[in-house]
Amino acid sequence: MNAKKLLAMILVTGMAATGIPLSGTGMNVQAAANDSSVFKGEEWFDQNDVFQVNREDAHASFVGFDNADSVKNPSLRKQHESSPFYQSLNGTWKFEWVKSPHERNTEFYKNDYDVSGWQDIKVPSNWQTENYDAPKYTDTRLPWEGVEDPRANYGLPEDSPRGIAPTIYNPVGSYKRTF
Repeated sequence: MNAKKLLAMILVTGMAATGIPLSGTGMNVQAAANDSSVFKGEEWFDQNDVFQVNREDAHASFVGFDNADSVKNPSLRKQHESSPFYQSLNGTWKFEWVKSPHERNTEFYKNDYDVSGWQDIKVPSNWQTENYDAPKYTDTRLPWEGVEDPRANYGLPEDSPRGIAPTIYNPVGSYKRTF
């Protein structure tokens, strides 16, 4: 066993023995309830240090052209759409909205998945302005406070750290479009 793995095991054992919460350490916090309406989690669920998944690194925006004349023409350089390598994501997409993560479709990304029964939605847009759900405005409270205590869903004490995502009402939208 290498030194890093040994040190990690010692730290996790020490945290567990002292009662320090394991959320945010990469350990899965298991739900106390066996209720199927409680979302059991994903690799990033309740990991407070994870704020992005499958995100590309930031980069300068540029569009390639297929010939030198197009690159030399200043008016064409400003018209990204004139490049054969440009693809706008704007348009009508198929959309499915569900009220909680455990209801979401986990197979829709497959090429042969049939989304013909889904609704249409404009992109870009916000699903709340397209009649799905309602806008959430908050300045100090989390939107689910007073509605659901996600800590209770997992059998965690009330003094557990805040920031645990709700499991009963936490809408998920799935988008799909063929190019």
